[in-house]
Amino acid sequence: LFALKKEQEKTDLSARPSYELTNLQKFFVYILKGATTSNVSIMFKLGESVDLERMKKAAEQLFEIHPILKNVIEPVGEKYMNIRNDDLTVDIPIFEMSDDDFGKEFKTLPKNYYYTKGEPLHHISIYKTESAKYLLIDIAHIISDGYSLDIIIEDIEKLYNGQTVEKEKHDFYELILENTTESNSQTAVKRSEYLSSLMNGLKLDRSI
Repeated sequence: LFALKKEQEKTDLSARPSYELTNLQKFFVYILKGATTSNVSIMFKLGESVDLERMKKAAEQLFEIHPILKNVIEPVGEKYMNIRNDDLTVDIPIFEMSDDDFGKEFKTLPKNYYYTKGEPLHHISIYKTESAKYLLIDIAHIISDGYSLDIIIEDIEKLYNGQTVEKEKHDFYELILENTTESNSQTAVKRSEYLSSLMNGLKLDRSI
């Protein structure tokens, strides 16, 4: 672990236009493309007093705090890449519709991710019907998880209430670069060989 830490410290973490996929991201792109297991989502029914324009602004501010939310994953030549998109201006939509139309829309959620050119890795939107207001937060699992969703919910609440939320100091792009360093390192090779040696000779009677 100490050797791996030293290798990570040598990693150039400067911003660049594109990044390789991590091994886990490759799984989402090549195996789970178009599956709803690739979504991390939640929908809130908002209180009557919630100001939707204020909520919209809070949601849009999230993208400046967490740059990876602007990321796209698309084909570049014969492989997929993370494409950094820091200059993107995000417009969170407010959809106004009848209760019946919302019921129909709800049945189509969550929307799948296919990693096409320019396709966002989020489906964050606000809905207003005759009787209710809703906030949908849906982030592609390829750049998030349940813990990420917790952070996003906390941040959007703080932003809505006018509190200051600092931009993250160690972002997803830096984790990608560190992961690449680790995957290509001799330390990772030795660790894999060691783990394989522990399983050498073992047999499973049953497996699912």
